Amino acid sequence: MSTSAPIPEAGWRPTQWAAAGLAFIVMLLLGVRWAITEFSARPSTLIRPVSPTASPTSTLARLPDESSEIGTDVLAIGMEEESEPIRLERKTAPEAKVPKVTAGDGLIDVNTASIEELQRLPGIGPVLAQRIIDARRIAPYRSVDDLRRASGIGPKRLDAIRPLVRASRVE
Repeated sequence: MSTSAPIPEAGWRPTQWAAAGLAFIVMLLLGVRWAITEFSARPSTLIRPVSPTASPTSTLARLPDESSEIGTDVLAIGMEEESEPIRLERKTAPEAKVPKVTAGDGLIDVNTASIEELQRLPGIGPVLAQRIIDARRIAPYRSVDDLRRASGIGPKRLDAIRPLVRASRVE
């Protein structure tokens, strides 16, 4: 007679039931969280009560402007015909005019120049000027070609500013 191994009973073990139950609960919680975030009101949603006197339409009209021949774009939102439309005007910040350097002004030393002086170079704004200064804090520039160490200075930009800059020896 040979003895055979006992045949395991059909069905799941208690640990398998526990793992399946835990996986079901996790999936249920993730589904509820998704549904809440997907279908809830967003902060960018504009909720405003509709008054019986206002029409729910929006129109874009071009009204004559005293200072311009073309006119001004005006957005009229839910307004009655006899009321004055709301004028939406876009104001831009005035750009700081930095006089650009020319070949006759003299060379700018990249090892001692301030941010304002570096911004006078063509194609160099405040961010790129700060990058040039940050790179020279690590190690001073030994030649104009070392400006390539600064992020944003490529071969074309370097060729454009090469006649306007110099790199002095810093001890």
